[in-house]
Amino acid sequence: ERFPQNPGTRAIVRIKVTHVSGSCGYAVPFFDYREDRTTLDEWADGKGPAKLKAYRQEKNAKSIDGLPGLDL
Repeated sequence: ERFPQNPGTRAIVRIKVTHVSGSCGYAVPFFDYREDRTTLDEWADGKGPAKLKAYRQEKNAKSIDGLPGLDL
């Protein structure tokens, strides 16, 4: 409810951050926002609701590090 509709959205993961570290950033380039990318929306619209559901059931069964994924 708090986020706009997006057909390609797979999940929102809520985490508790206990430590963050970084660097000085002296040599990090500036990146200017140009526009939203449309590739994900176009891909999801092309699949349709049924194929998106099957895709998510297959691809979200485990995380990229092998942990149990989302219960769909």
